[in-house]
Amino acid sequence: PYGCSKGAADQYVLDYAKSYDLPTAVLRMSCIYGPRQFGTEDQGWVAHFLLSALSGRPITIYGNGKQVRDILHVSDAVAAYRGVLAR
Repeated sequence: PYGCSKGAADQYVLDYAKSYDLPTAVLRMSCIYGPRQFGTEDQGWVAHFLLSALSGRPITIYGNGKQVRDILHVSDAVAAYRGVLAR
């Protein structure tokens, strides 16, 4: 349901933009990581994994371990937003 609601919201924006001839862009960012991230399991899992590994703590992987996630550095996210705003 979460992914479907995101897709529906994106489509609403695009439909509204087309109906009213508004320039829009939909940026759906993935797992963003970078400096000053909290590093908890559910908020900032990339930092959590790194901090756990560096301190010798075990890393818990839920499921079968074959999950794939895209990650995006905060500087790349900012560059994407700037690029869209410049158009």
